[in-house]
Amino acid sequence: MSRASIEQALIGLIPALNGPLPPELVELAVSLLARSRSVASSLKSDEEIARPYACAQLACERLKKRLNLPTITSRPPCPPRVYKKLYTYLESALPAPTSTRAPETPRKATTQPSAFARTTPKTPQSGRKTPYSVKRDAAAAQDPPEWIMPTIRALLKEFSYPSATPHIYTGVESTLPFLARMAVVVPETPTKRRGRPRAPPRISVADLPESRVLALVAVMLFYVLSRMMDVDMTPELFLKWQDKAVSTLLNSKAGKECTEDEILAEIEQLMPMAQEEGWLRMEWFLNVLPIEDNDQMEGVEITNGRSAADSGMGRGLRDGGSDYIGLGTMMQDATDYLGDRQRDEYKTWKAGIMARIEGIEAL
Repeated sequence: MSRASIEQALIGLIPALNGPLPPELVELAVSLLARSRSVASSLKSDEEIARPYACAQLACERLKKRLNLPTITSRPPCPPRVYKKLYTYLESALPAPTSTRAPETPRKATTQPSAFARTTPKTPQSGRKTPYSVKRDAAAAQDPPEWIMPTIRALLKEFSYPSATPHIYTGVESTLPFLARMAVVVPETPTKRRGRPRAPPRISVADLPESRVLALVAVMLFYVLSRMMDVDMTPELFLKWQDKAVSTLLNSKAGKECTEDEILAEIEQLMPMAQEEGWLRMEWFLNVLPIEDNDQMEGVEITNGRSAADSGMGRGLRDGGSDYIGLGTMMQDATDYLGDRQRDEYKTWKAGIMARIEGIEAL
């Protein structure tokens, strides 16, 4: 069912495509759909309808250059404002891989080398570094360590806020390269030769101290939770969160070799740095919305453990909506004129109009 809906959405997005859908495009869209169910487990009815369509469009956008796709025509099955929020969230929660395999260029058939070529020594292929491989290695060196995601999940499990996982991971992934560049110190040694200045040495994310990376996870947690809860971070609240976060990080696999004083010192440096360096003005933080917002997309968990649908933030049978609104239908609340709530509003409106008519006729 998921694959059929994905293929139908892809056909609607690229109607000018000649021939069958590329298998790579279909596989990527299906993969994004499966990953989206883990980061946004429950959506509103109108957003759930548009989930396959948004994943299909995201796959088209990421492969349009590589597969030379025709113009993408977006006609989402939900209101544009709702779809824009859903697509923006999925685009940030489902980041593209840092390195993609480039399409191979067809090569000519190899011929028998000449006697001169056979006697000429050649450089081994494995020892050569092409510009593409250098860039690929540099990008891979800036990826977060593999233990980052399990650490974030364990930390948010203690705070009972698993819905903040993609935001914190994206924040850590976006700011780790900045910390790596700031860790480079170029010694100013005098030299008699005049020439081009030496390029600063490169440092990868893996070379950063684990205490600094753990402190960055804690700092991202503080800012994301304060924004999602829509609360001001008072000194008392900060100390409470800090003690809880540091104790959890010290029990993690990466924190066993760190001390509490090391993590606290790093947190003290990184908290003001997040504002001074503009980390909170980056796109990943602007996509974090308060959980009380009625226009939220994902079924994030409220502090008492209930989802947005259970807390009454969405319309449905509980507040007088029709029972035929939901997954698999094109009916929306905006066009539901026969629901119980709409009937009650009509009766109230009619009673007021009739009272005005009787008042006019009595004159």
